[in-house]
Amino acid sequence: MDKRHWCVVTLIAVLGLMAGCAGKTTRGAVNDLAVANAMVDAAADVLETTIANDTDGTVRALLGKAKGVLIIPAVDEASLLVSVGGGNAVLMALTDQGWTGPVFMTKGTVGVGFQAGVSRQSGILLFMHQDDVRYMLRTGAIVQAHARLIVLNVAYEIHETDAFYESGDVYFVGDRKGVYAGLAVNSGGFTDRTVLNEVYTGVPGGGPRAILLERKLQPEGAQRLRDLLSQTGNGMKDSAEQQLFWQKKRTESKFRPELSLWGE
Repeated sequence: MDKRHWCVVTLIAVLGLMAGCAGKTTRGAVNDLAVANAMVDAAADVLETTIANDTDGTVRALLGKAKGVLIIPAVDEASLLVSVGGGNAVLMALTDQGWTGPVFMTKGTVGVGFQAGVSRQSGILLFMHQDDVRYMLRTGAIVQAHARLIVLNVAYEIHETDAFYESGDVYFVGDRKGVYAGLAVNSGGFTDRTVLNEVYTGVPGGGPRAILLERKLQPEGAQRLRDLLSQTGNGMKDSAEQQLFWQKKRTESKFRPELSLWGE
């Protein structure tokens, strides 16, 4: 084979290799987008179910005050906040442009605390202050030092005062399958899924802060999520109306938080 033919063969081989790599990259991007879409759909289902079970308007009132939400479709093996767990979540933030995101996160670390019998959990973390949203983006932890976390289930099973209920900085409202014997706040555990962020939003590098707070992106595929969040907040943004709502709740004594913890 002369030199000219050898160069042609080499070029064809290189082009074939490049095409194969491109094909794999394309397939990988398609798969990542499918995963992202499935997570968004699952998160919307959790939010919709939580709202449907909110017969007295508690969750709607909290969403009307929230500056960010982390929606967890499901976490297997152990409680979201403790022990060895694994699962996915989507985070959205409220900005002057409305609800932005989502960005994608995952959890799979060892926490601190005693627990027993937890099998599966899904729900919503509501951040009352944007500083707490920024803190999670920066550290992966759900609560800052001295921030008060209040954990409820959708049935409000344990009695407590409404003044206690209103004092939270971060709330978890969720549903469990299985029984647990204890709960403790993890010092961290959530990490960004930047590959999913990038393929879903088109932002190079998939930086969650850039997506949520700087560019304030609102992907079309998350319209259902944004609609649910926006609708639940309607009518509860006026401070006087919120005060009347909480006063009514205090009179009815229907708030029943399960547990309050201070962030470590």
